[in-house]
Amino acid sequence: MNTTQLTRQTVKLGHRQRATTAQVWLGGTGPALVLLHGAWGGARAHWMPVWEALARHHRLVVPELPGIVSASGSGDAKGHYADYGDWVVDVMDAVQVEQAAIVGNSFGATVAWYVAVQHPARCRSLVLVDGGPPPMLPRWLRVLMLNSALARRVAMARLSRSVFGRQALTDGFHDPDSVPDEVRYTLGSPDERTVAHMLGMALRSGVPSALPTQPTLVVWGAQDRLPQSDPDAGRELQHRRLAVRQAQQRVERRRGRTAGSGQEQGERLQPGVRGSGHGVLRTMNVRAS
Repeated sequence: MNTTQLTRQTVKLGHRQRATTAQVWLGGTGPALVLLHGAWGGARAHWMPVWEALARHHRLVVPELPGIVSASGSGDAKGHYADYGDWVVDVMDAVQVEQAAIVGNSFGATVAWYVAVQHPARCRSLVLVDGGPPPMLPRWLRVLMLNSALARRVAMARLSRSVFGRQALTDGFHDPDSVPDEVRYTLGSPDERTVAHMLGMALRSGVPSALPTQPTLVVWGAQDRLPQSDPDAGRELQHRRLAVRQAQQRVERRRGRTAGSGQEQGERLQPGVRGSGHGVLRTMNVRAS
């Protein structure tokens, strides 16, 4: 039996999910690695180019996130990123994975961030690919869009064009011809429900007050041109984590404790992994320990 081949399985969820089911790709051997896909398609479209290579050294858990594609088979969309984070942990419970390295791409990176913050004992390390915490919208803008249907329609139109439209094929991919059919279809015919779902979560979720404490690797396309998703966003995220780490060390020094190096293993920006950014990972080495 080829253990590097993943199979799609239906798993029963309990606890927070009221005995619902989820579709999860499983395979591989070694330390557990959870892969969370983005909003342009399902798990197969995002991760298949790399999952056999990763499965040689890791036990992979690759769920179809609920509500992202109509045929996900994992139930309805969640209303908050925190709910997705809880859902991922329930999937880990269902497949008997106590702790894993969590890897998220784009939307999946935001979900991974919440898993790391809300359930730190379940996340050994964190890999954020072209994503991180949800955008920090000014309070006045959040209030305006929550209370004005016109403002929401304008925001949805802009989101449809810039992130879920055909322009994203050139702004987010080094080689648009290599884009999987499922992703190409999503960007050619954006689903209004998906766009509204993404906007609604950005408005409701806010940004977690805590930061992940796990070793964190930030991976960004060096030429990514998607709105609010260029390499500067990755550098800002890296600097924010390092600033918090340095502040914590200053407190430890005042308390007479031994401070570390100021940079956790893996906490660095890796540019140009995919050439241009959002899309399918072609090569990535993840260290799960």
